[in-house]
Parts: sequence; structure tokens; C-alpha cells
Amino acid sequence: MIFPAPAFARFVRCPVIYDLHDLQGVPMPPTTRQVLSRIVRGEVKRELQSKLATQAIPDARGARLSVEQLSQEQFAQDIAYTPDEAARGQRTAFERTLTRAWALVGLWRAAVAPRIEPIATDAAYEFKAREHSITGYFECVTQDGNRLTARSTRVRSRRPAKDETAQNQVLFLLGKASPDARGACLSWDVTVDYLIDSDPLSVETQSVERSESIRVALQERVLNAARAVEAGVFTPTDPQNWKCLSCSLRECCRFV
Repeated sequence: MIFPAPAFARFVRCPVIYDLHDLQGVPMPPTTRQVLSRIVRGEVKRELQSKLATQAIPDARGARLSVEQLSQEQFAQDIAYTPDEAARGQRTAFERTLTRAWALVGLWRAAVAPRIEPIATDAAYEFKAREHSITGYFECVTQDGNRLTARSTRVRSRRPAKDETAQNQVLFLLGKASPDARGACLSWDVTVDYLIDSDPLSVETQSVERSESIRVALQERVLNAARAVEAGVFTPTDPQNWKCLSCSLRECCRFV
């Protein structure tokens, strides 16, 4: 069984979401928070590709135009608006999201981009657990001597917990970070740049080094997920959890 990384993240969040959305095809429109994250990460991806090709990120005017285009593309789809957002109207939601996205991209360009010299972007990875696997892509890879770093960008409304990266599904990236991936002489870690969408805006960077204990723990999670999917057993993580109470699939979930 092959899990695309986003699908496996949904399973980990709640197996019922995975069943309804990934297996049964129930639509799951993004919230404006998710749209904001997609816009920012889309622009970060474009700028990393530019830096890999030209050793420079695009100028501010080009970046602004790109963020506007990404925003228009995202708002062309169905979005799960909150009641307050629906009352204010799509135009207001669009303008607010565009403003926040450009501010966060500006923060990344000033505080993060100067520290990154990518040697690869959009590099495919696969984490294997016996006959099962998780597949996805690196946002970018950097190298410092014998150390390779898989980097990822996340948008948050709050500061991450001290060990959030160690618990986060970004550790899928460590599946590719094995001794035979680039040579036994190289060591790997994962670095996440959290862009905090608060007042004031801020950045927090966390890193986790690859370890055997992480690999074994993730393999077990993949095997448990595959067993559950093959048996058709999908139970909510916690029906009283705040994620359940705010889930966009709540209305068609038989557990709430």
C-alpha cells in the first residue's frame, strides 16, 4: 500500500477523515487558514526554484505579482468559510488573505531566504515499511559539508511547541534520509521554518536529526495504518477533541 504523504497525515489526524475523503471521495474544501498556507508555501517553492537556478530570489515586484496570482487561483475553488467570513463576503476574505500572505512571504524573504542555498527542490522521497510506503517531495535540500538538510516551511497562527517538529509529520522526509540515499558518508536532518501569523509576525526554526528510533517508530505507524485500512477499521482519534468539533466533515461523520 502506498500512502501519499498528505493522505497519511490525514489518517494520523483522524482515520475517519482518511476514509471519507481519500477512499470515499467526500469533498473537503480548505479553510482560509489552509488557503493562506498554500499561497505562502507556493511562493516559497517558486522562490527556492529561482534561487537554485539563478542564485537569487525574484525581485519584490515579481514576488508580489506571483502572490496575487496564487491567491486568485486559490480563491477560484470552493472554500470552507466560517460564518463570520461568509457574512463579510468573499472579497473581504480574499483581500485579508492576500495581505497576510504577502506579509508572511516578505518575512520569509528577509529572515529565511538568505540562509538557504538549495542543491535540490521538489526532490521525491519514499519511506518504506515492509511492502508499504509513504511518498512525497522535499521542499528543498541544502548541504553543509557532510550534512544534508531537508527543509520545510509551515504557516502557524501560534508559536510551535518546543518539540513540535519531532512530532510533526514532516518527519516523513526522514524516509529518504537513509545512508544509501546519498552515500554513507552523509548525515541528514530535517529543518522546519515556522512562519507565525500573529501580531507581530515572527519566525521560529526547529531541527531534528535523523535517528534509528524515529525510523522504527514511523515504520510502526505506517504498518498500523496499513493494517487498519486493509481491515476497513476507521475510528476517530477522539470524538470530543477540538479537531473533531471543528472538522469540516463533521456533518457526515457517524461518530459525532
